[in-house]
Amino acid sequence: PAEPLSMASVTVVGLGPAGPELLTTATTAAVAATPVRFLRTRRHPAASAVPAAESFDEEYERAASLDHVYPRIVERLVAAAEEHGRVLYAVPGSARVAEHSVELLVSDPRLEVEVVERTIDRTELYSADEVFLCGTGAQISPVIEVDRRQIGTGRPGGITRELSRTYFDAVRGTLPEYRDWLTPVY
Repeated sequence: PAEPLSMASVTVVGLGPAGPELLTTATTAAVAATPVRFLRTRRHPAASAVPAAESFDEEYERAASLDHVYPRIVERLVAAAEEHGRVLYAVPGSARVAEHSVELLVSDPRLEVEVVERTIDRTELYSADEVFLCGTGAQISPVIEVDRRQIGTGRPGGITRELSRTYFDAVRGTLPEYRDWLTPVY
């Protein structure tokens, strides 16, 4: 029998909060191992650490709204991954935090997506507008202070409140789009 064709894949890395000196070993290894590279934007202090990369800056410049930008980025990444087998996509900050383009990539059935995680430095928490914990036990829990330093206004922020509201509506079964996440217990 013929061997199955491998699926097109995208490796996603976060460029962190500053210049290339703060990139993780895993990020620099992923960049080195993947010759076809894309940057969400060149307007980042660590963008120079991703040489010979194509940028999506022009997508932002010509789009009427961000709602049009992220699906277009995903389509371009899918096409490149299908052509080359594997591509790298570098985003500002963390690859998992507030990255709508990454959410769309991960949910795209045409791709295998590897997200290279990075540790968030405490100073990033100190300067954040809002911080929350999430997990099975924590659910969505606001953090208003780290190391006795107030986060943002010292109150749960709008994103945290909205995520918490959506989470609790989902686990209570009041949102039809999330009902398949639930398992009835009799």
